[in-house]
Amino acid sequence: MGRHDGESSLAIGLRELADSWNERIEGWIYVRSTSLAARIGVDGYYARILPKERVLSAARGNTEAALLPNDSDGNEGELPPEEVVSVDALSLVRFGLRRPDDPRIVNTVRTIDALLVTETNRGPVWHRYSGDRFGEHDDGRPFSTKDKGRGRAWPLLIGERAHYELLRGDVERAKELCRAMVHYATDTGLIPEQVWDAEDVPKRQLFAGQPTGSVCPLLWAHGEYVKLRRSIRDGRVFDAPPQTFKRYLAG
Repeated sequence: MGRHDGESSLAIGLRELADSWNERIEGWIYVRSTSLAARIGVDGYYARILPKERVLSAARGNTEAALLPNDSDGNEGELPPEEVVSVDALSLVRFGLRRPDDPRIVNTVRTIDALLVTETNRGPVWHRYSGDRFGEHDDGRPFSTKDKGRGRAWPLLIGERAHYELLRGDVERAKELCRAMVHYATDTGLIPEQVWDAEDVPKRQLFAGQPTGSVCPLLWAHGEYVKLRRSIRDGRVFDAPPQTFKRYLAG
């Protein structure tokens, strides 16, 4: 798009910067032909984040990140960054940067569901990213900064996935997921930060699909639920910025 009458040089510069960043997304975080991609059966996916030491500087229009060899063993037990997948990639759709049916997004959703979804009798619920260690240990001991733990499932992320489904045109799936968010609330209607996603540990009061020792309520989760109800009613994502959809996805 060209310059609009009355636009300042700052506005023009910021828009050009946004365009440049948008055209470099794949060159920064889309990885292909990894061992994880082979296991899942996709050609690639958006990684959570890649350190600048591992990826060549991205040029405009790069279709994937160019990874440098990993000469470091890294931290014991940590996944290599190119195999860390996060639900964050759905934000590329929610904020109007990539289409919901973009093959790279579809590949990433398949990878997310292969790695991060947990099913309980209350419905599907997602983890933040592979290798997350913010949560109770497998035996139910609480998270600590010293020995960390294992990331648990977040009801908030059900709402984020429902917004993706709404953008994809599947309103009924979005409604199903909205109901699942309600199922993960406590008897007093509070949505927790995390829920237990493993075998019950009765001695620590940890039961599948029920709150862990994390924050409850998580206001972020309640905000996502309210936005989802509004989005379903309106038939459009409530907080989707129209400017990016018009600039990057129109036509």
